[in-house]
Amino acid sequence: MLLLHKLISEIYTIVETDKKLNIYALKGVGKEVWNGIDAQEYVDKERAVWE
Repeated sequence: MLLLHKLISEIYTIVETDKKLNIYALKGVGKEVWNGIDAQEYVDKERAVWE
């Protein structure tokens, strides 16, 4: 949810300033959300919920 909020905020800011939207400008937005989280452990937990 935090990541989605950050993306929406960035896109809204771009739209508000009438800049041309460049999807590459969003690279790295919200990366701090994943600090300290092991990607494989996260994926394993998510997959376990599916079963």
